[in-house]
Amino acid sequence: MKHLARARQVFDIELAALRAVRGQLDPAFSAAVELAVEALRLRGKIVVVGIGKSGNIGQKVAATLTSTGSTSVVLNSVDALHGDLGIVNDGDVVLALSYSGETEEVLSCAGEAVERGAKITGFSSGGRLSNLLEEYPGFTFNPQHNPSGQPRLGTGYVVFGTIALLNSLGVIHVLKEEVLKAIDEVRRAKDDIQGKAQVLAQQLANSIP
Repeated sequence: MKHLARARQVFDIELAALRAVRGQLDPAFSAAVELAVEALRLRGKIVVVGIGKSGNIGQKVAATLTSTGSTSVVLNSVDALHGDLGIVNDGDVVLALSYSGETEEVLSCAGEAVERGAKITGFSSGGRLSNLLEEYPGFTFNPQHNPSGQPRLGTGYVVFGTIALLNSLGVIHVLKEEVLKAIDEVRRAKDDIQGKAQVLAQQLANSIP
């Protein structure tokens, strides 16, 4: 029963995090959207940089933008420091993703992109990236529903912040009613999901030597 209680607690934390991100959106978010819209209007592109989970999310963001006709590429932050940054041109927008805001490769990419004439926006919970985003429009969130402090729990913040960005760009269309409906469906389904997860965990535990 302890595992079920813990699993329910995780779901409650994630649900609260979604509401928290929604409440934290501010004018800087709108400015970031306008920055991206203007770059695309002038035939620029969105260059997404990130490491780890943020990089994985960045790949999905770029794929979604590209599939809807908005030019976007993912730039591996490590490769960028060894020549690949040449893909960034004057007029592009670099979307920097870092949960901690202290990822050295992402910070280096952002700094060099500015020197190339590109504009910067991004998502972060703080750190030096957040300081950089005080000069350029970006979204800094407060991870108040991440008690462990682990970046992987910040995935929800970045995913739904990005969905809001894409919705504002008109790339996707998400209605408030759809979001609320999805939250209700997760609440109703969580017991069933947790039960299946527990069964799977027991099967794995019994099969691993």
